[in-house]
Amino acid sequence: MTPAEILSHISPQDRTNALAKFLQIECFDYSGMPREDHDIVQLGHYTDLHDELVAMARASIETDRERATEARVMRQAKPNHLLFNGTGVTA
Repeated sequence: MTPAEILSHISPQDRTNALAKFLQIECFDYSGMPREDHDIVQLGHYTDLHDELVAMARASIETDRERATEARVMRQAKPNHLLFNGTGVTA
Protein backbone atom coordinates (compact mmCIF):
# COMPACT_ATOMS: atom_id res chain seq x y z
CA MET A 1 0.00 0.00 0.00
CA THR A 2 1.21 3.46 -0.83
CA PRO A 3 1.02 6.21 1.79
CA ALA A 4 -1.81 7.86 -0.17
CA GLU A 5 -3.81 4.61 -0.19
CA ILE A 6 -3.27 4.15 3.53
CA LEU A 7 -4.39 7.68 4.31
CA SER A 8 -7.43 7.39 2.06
CA HIS A 9 -8.72 4.44 4.07
CA ILE A 10 -8.36 5.83 7.59
CA SER A 11 -10.55 8.37 9.31
CA PRO A 12 -9.55 12.02 9.74
CA GLN A 13 -9.22 11.45 13.50
CA ASP A 14 -6.88 8.50 12.91
CA ARG A 15 -4.86 10.65 10.48
CA THR A 16 -4.53 13.34 13.13
CA ASN A 17 -3.44 10.75 15.69
CA ALA A 18 -0.92 9.30 13.23
CA LEU A 19 0.53 12.74 12.59
CA ALA A 20 0.84 13.31 16.34
CA LYS A 21 2.67 9.98 16.71
CA PHE A 22 4.94 10.90 13.81
CA LEU A 23 5.81 14.18 15.49
CA GLN A 24 6.48 12.36 18.77
CA ILE A 25 8.96 10.16 16.93
CA GLU A 26 10.62 13.23 15.44
CA CYS A 27 10.79 14.98 18.83
CA PHE A 28 11.94 11.90 20.76
CA ASP A 29 15.03 12.61 22.86
CA TYR A 30 17.84 10.61 21.30
CA SER A 31 20.57 12.46 23.17
CA GLY A 32 23.16 10.26 24.73
CA MET A 33 22.66 7.56 22.09
CA PRO A 34 25.26 6.68 19.54
CA ARG A 35 24.12 7.47 15.99
CA GLU A 36 23.61 3.79 15.13
CA ASP A 37 21.37 3.26 18.17
CA HIS A 38 19.48 6.45 17.34
CA ASP A 39 18.81 5.20 13.80
CA ILE A 40 17.72 1.75 14.99
CA VAL A 41 15.34 3.12 17.63
CA GLN A 42 13.88 5.69 15.24
CA LEU A 43 13.41 3.08 12.52
CA GLY A 44 11.68 0.82 15.05
CA HIS A 45 9.26 3.60 15.96
CA TYR A 46 8.52 4.35 12.30
CA THR A 47 8.03 0.66 11.54
CA ASP A 48 5.57 0.32 14.42
CA LEU A 49 3.63 3.36 13.21
CA HIS A 50 3.60 2.02 9.65
CA ASP A 51 2.33 -1.38 10.78
CA GLU A 52 -0.41 0.26 12.85
CA LEU A 53 -1.56 2.46 9.96
CA VAL A 54 -1.57 -0.41 7.46
CA ALA A 55 -3.60 -2.54 9.88
CA MET A 56 -6.14 0.28 10.31
CA ALA A 57 -6.40 0.76 6.54
CA ARG A 58 -6.86 -2.95 5.91
CA ALA A 59 -9.52 -3.18 8.62
CA SER A 60 -11.32 -0.23 7.03
CA ILE A 61 -11.16 -1.86 3.59
CA GLU A 62 -12.55 -5.11 5.01
CA THR A 63 -15.37 -3.27 6.79
CA ASP A 64 -16.25 -1.42 3.58
CA ARG A 65 -16.37 -4.72 1.67
CA GLU A 66 -18.63 -6.27 4.31
CA ARG A 67 -20.99 -3.29 4.18
CA ALA A 68 -21.09 -3.37 0.38
CA THR A 69 -21.82 -7.10 0.39
CA GLU A 70 -24.52 -6.65 3.02
CA ALA A 71 -26.14 -3.81 1.07
CA ARG A 72 -26.09 -5.89 -2.14
CA VAL A 73 -27.68 -8.86 -0.35
CA MET A 74 -30.35 -6.67 1.23
CA ARG A 75 -31.17 -5.07 -2.14
CA GLN A 76 -31.47 -8.50 -3.77
CA ALA A 77 -33.75 -9.63 -0.95
CA LYS A 78 -36.35 -6.89 -1.59
CA PRO A 79 -39.43 -8.00 -3.50
CA ASN A 80 -39.62 -6.48 -6.99
CA HIS A 81 -42.74 -4.46 -6.19
CA LEU A 82 -40.72 -2.52 -3.57
CA LEU A 83 -38.07 -1.60 -6.14
CA PHE A 84 -40.54 0.06 -8.51
CA ASN A 85 -41.28 3.67 -7.59
CA GLY A 86 -44.13 4.23 -10.07
CA THR A 87 -42.20 6.33 -12.55
CA GLY A 88 -41.10 3.51 -14.81
CA VAL A 89 -37.63 3.62 -13.26
CA THR A 90 -36.49 1.18 -10.64
CA ALA A 91 -35.68 2.76 -7.29
